[in-house]
Amino acid sequence: MDLMMILLLALSFIIGGALYNLATAIGEPSIMQIANTYLFFLPVAFGLMLVYMQVYDDKSLEVASPVEYLIVMLVTFLFPFLSMLFQIFAVGKLSFALYVHRVREDITLAVADGGGIVSDIADALGLTPNVLLTIMFNIIIGSAETAVFQGFMPAILRSAFNRYFEEGEALSMGLACFLSSIMFATLHLVYQGWGGFLYAFVSGMMVSLSTQLISLEMGSAFPWSAPCLGHSLYNIAVILLST
Repeated sequence: MDLMMILLLALSFIIGGALYNLATAIGEPSIMQIANTYLFFLPVAFGLMLVYMQVYDDKSLEVASPVEYLIVMLVTFLFPFLSMLFQIFAVGKLSFALYVHRVREDITLAVADGGGIVSDIADALGLTPNVLLTIMFNIIIGSAETAVFQGFMPAILRSAFNRYFEEGEALSMGLACFLSSIMFATLHLVYQGWGGFLYAFVSGMMVSLSTQLISLEMGSAFPWSAPCLGHSLYNIAVILLST
């Protein structure tokens, strides 16, 4: 098992708790809602990781080489951009653009009401407060969503389906990724509409399939945290560039 995955989930718990405390202090319900949602998904991700370790007998802690880590992270960073192009072709626009701007407004509000704490930390890191909060939000979002829906859930489902589809590894993987991507897309349907559902399903399928294929090749050395960071970097890029 990827040691960095365990550390990333632990860091995400800490960041999620800090965001929740910030939202409570300034009385901002939208930030509290996001923090609550992903503080729920993070234990789910940790539980699925434990199930995965048991199913695949992957209990040794390993760290991938920097080159392998970077390749996996770049693949999962770039694939969602391809799904954006597909959505533009299919529906003529990016349906999640308004959601992106709403998040930016929430971040601006948090900075305005949060006082000097956020600004002081941002200054110490050489960042603006908006950039700091964007990074904090998307570390936990990328970690939770990717670990659950593109990582451990399809891997566990794939193992289960292999029992019913003899000599059908490709069918098991495709069905596992399809089901997990439908659940991932349904999460986005709630706040992004059907266009967001389409975008999330296509990007989820691409990331899920690539993650499962590479993990089969690499085995226990696969860096499960790399797709999570790729997802986080993608979200951060979209939010900061969509102005």
